[in-house]
Amino acid sequence: MNEKAFRDYNHPWIDKQRFVDVGTEELLRLSPSLASTDFAGAPPAWVFDLDSTLFCTAPRNKRVLWRFLRQREDFPQAWIRAWSALTPSIQRYGIAQTFYYVFREQGLPQEEAQLEAKSLWNAFRDFWTVEFFLSRNIVFDTPYDGALEFVRSIYERGYHVVYLTGRDSDRAQAGSHEVLRRCGFPMGERTHLWLKPSREQDDLEFKAIAAAKLKAQFSVRALIDNEPENVVMFAEKFPEAEVIFYHSIMSPREPSRSFAKALGERKAWRLVAF
Repeated sequence: MNEKAFRDYNHPWIDKQRFVDVGTEELLRLSPSLASTDFAGAPPAWVFDLDSTLFCTAPRNKRVLWRFLRQREDFPQAWIRAWSALTPSIQRYGIAQTFYYVFREQGLPQEEAQLEAKSLWNAFRDFWTVEFFLSRNIVFDTPYDGALEFVRSIYERGYHVVYLTGRDSDRAQAGSHEVLRRCGFPMGERTHLWLKPSREQDDLEFKAIAAAKLKAQFSVRALIDNEPENVVMFAEKFPEAEVIFYHSIMSPREPSRSFAKALGERKAWRLVAF
């Protein structure tokens, strides 16, 4: 699974930044403090988002669509073709937009693709809203190329690893733990899985509250997230840490505050490959 496929996934916010594009080896080389194992004071930690940062959710969406089709007695053949064509490279943040790209890839004219995508999404929306964050579907997530090896290398250097996710604990705790364990990510000692206490809580609000707890418990060295709003907030909350934007699919929302101002003298890292 190649995360570079998302490099053409544009966002108005991205073009306004002065990013330094890096892979993980370059990141550690260009910011030597991140590779340091000279620890003192509070436990040193790296913070990782899960959805669309460590894990690709395309297999989960495909599984949810399959469950939806199986519980229907009848549906257009175009829908099963859409299911078969769902791949990481075609996925977008919005499922309706994803379906549109699927139908365009299959050769439908623009207007017809829009109508097919709208029809499928209108039928699928309620089912998807219930199923997407359920543990039974989360277990189908797949790590991006190199993500597992990188997190392991950070853990082996002696850092605490915090998995900070906007998934909620009621629906996603078991599945999140299982997929991390099954894929081989560090779990147990010096690892921490933090999920939202409530599905109704806004993701940015949850991570801002979590930031205060992180500051109280750890010496946070780096935070990696794919959402512009989150990386700006992290840059403000953690002036001594490196904040790394992982370029994958993301919400169309733009942060209300400046990333450059929040970073100060720090570089705007964009991770383009693990």
